[in-house]
Amino acid sequence: MRYIELVEKRFPCNPHTFLCSYSTSSFFYRRGKMLYVVYQTNNKINGKIYIGVHAAENPEEDDGYRGSNVPLKRAIRKYGRENFIREILFTYDTEEEAYAKEAEIVTLEFAARRDIYNIQTGGSGGNLHSEETKQKMRKPKSEEHKQNMSKAKLGPKHPLWHKHPSEETRQKMRLAQQNMSEETKRIKSMKLSKASCGSNNPFALSPKVIKQRRKDVKEIVQIWGWKAELSRKWCLSNAGTRYFINKHALDLVKKERKR
Repeated sequence: MRYIELVEKRFPCNPHTFLCSYSTSSFFYRRGKMLYVVYQTNNKINGKIYIGVHAAENPEEDDGYRGSNVPLKRAIRKYGRENFIREILFTYDTEEEAYAKEAEIVTLEFAARRDIYNIQTGGSGGNLHSEETKQKMRKPKSEEHKQNMSKAKLGPKHPLWHKHPSEETRQKMRLAQQNMSEETKRIKSMKLSKASCGSNNPFALSPKVIKQRRKDVKEIVQIWGWKAELSRKWCLSNAGTRYFINKHALDLVKKERKR
């Protein structure tokens, strides 16, 4: 009620005709008539387009909306929003008229083109299923239907058929693990450790990175705070920087004079 009281003080008319919204220009704006536009979003990089419907109070103002299509969103992330422009094709007073016009443009032939981002025909508002199909999906399944779905994945029809070890195999695996000697465990651990050492380690630094970092250590003026500066440059913690220097560049570190 605090916002409503504030609106009543500033505006003598019905406070529900105003919308509370924070912005740099004004704290309140009057809610206008909603219009529906059929727009075209153009990719300035590769020339691909997208046709859609959008609701806005002032279609001429660019509100930043380019479309909610998944391929279009991926392209925006790839090329950047600044490389996509929206062009208003038609403006209507009702949503039904806008979707009807979109359906005329985005046909099956149009959706099959390679230079567009639309992946379905227009007029559905992004809904892949009709209202009739949605009602069928919401309808509770009968017991007979559930039994048929269960039988459809029994035996060899199951996607994991013959992919689970039998109980006998599981018992053998348990016994083998329990009866493993300490020497066998140690050898197995050493093999696993050796398999991930050196160049086999997925987190190991490449020779190019080591060479560049050694160069940085050699060129930097080794005064107070020089390791912290390298940490910022390499995007490492101070401990990680010290570890690298001690392992790969200790010969480049100047010995501190004893006081």
